Amino acid sequence: KEQAIIIEINDHIQQYEYVYAIAEITKPENIIFMSRISKDRFCIFLSLIELIDLVINHLRPVIINEKPIKIKKYFNPNK
Repeated sequence: KEQAIIIEINDHIQQYEYVYAIAEITKPENIIFMSRISKDRFCIFLSLIELIDLVINHLRPVIINEKPIKIKKYFNPNK
């Protein structure tokens, strides 16, 4: 759970586009697994915990088809 991010999905965006967007921030080999989960979200597991902060705190927002994508941690230790 600590190595995963949650992405809110849009019906007009294909699944592979989310993976490509994350792969632009981190290397594609750092993406271990991706799965659709409840409430119209994707869960993407990355190879290192440090990559979670890299993706979430990226300088530019992740934009797919001119739409900003919301990304958050799967596991929030503060809750």
